[in-house]
Amino acid sequence: MPSGAPAAPDSIMISVVYDTNILVSAFLSRHNPGGLSSELLRFARQGAVQLHLSPEIIAETLATLIGSTRARHRYGYTHLDGIAVLRKPFSLRQPSS
Repeated sequence: MPSGAPAAPDSIMISVVYDTNILVSAFLSRHNPGGLSSELLRFARQGAVQLHLSPEIIAETLATLIGSTRARHRYGYTHLDGIAVLRKPFSLRQPSS
């Protein structure tokens, strides 16, 4: 936070939606902490922000992680690792009409 900027009140929780690119990037860089995607996901896991994921985002993320044999070999993960990335409970929200 820039110096002199007002702090957010403690009662306000920032709601965020991460797209598939952020989730996949965070997973692929999970052994190299400090990257932007990894940090964004860490914020959600620690409760600093409230992450909302739609079933479509989850499905696309899983399809991307599980469906890419090349990525699995390159980054050294199994399809079960890909599934486990989204096991942490997050708020699921349907897109607003």
